[in-house]
Amino acid sequence: MRRRTDSQQSTPTFPRLRRPPRWLLAVMVAALVGVLAVSCGDGDQARDTAADLADTWVRAWNEDDPELMGSVFTEDGIYDDGVVFNEPDREFTRDEAIELVQDLGSTVTDVRRVGELTETGDDTFSFTCEFTVLGSQRSSTVEIELDGDLASRIEFLSSETIES
Repeated sequence: MRRRTDSQQSTPTFPRLRRPPRWLLAVMVAALVGVLAVSCGDGDQARDTAADLADTWVRAWNEDDPELMGSVFTEDGIYDDGVVFNEPDREFTRDEAIELVQDLGSTVTDVRRVGELTETGDDTFSFTCEFTVLGSQRSSTVEIELDGDLASRIEFLSSETIES
């Protein structure tokens, strides 16, 4: 029996693929560009929505306006202020957040958003907030989770006293 040498072994042949028509390539590129443009635009829209909600939330505290506070949240929205209250599991429903502004509004003053929003997840943004509570200046990191055009959750992630 005779062995084949490498040069004698048969090389498999594959069918030759045809190049797609140029118009099909142009349509595919246009579709990809459209998808990318829509994806990038949604991120900007979410950031703008979060910024508007953060500013409205700040204004609600500064103006002692319970209705304005309620306008920030979805109907089943949660306001988690446990860090500030030093109670880790302290969460408020939207209606309780409205009452909170009524009860504590005059003790929380000079609320301001500091710096830019940072995207921390899908439709989730954080920002730094400074405010005065009963004469004590505080700085907090606040996170907003979006559900469409409203906040499904606003949570204090950290809070510290600012030394004067």
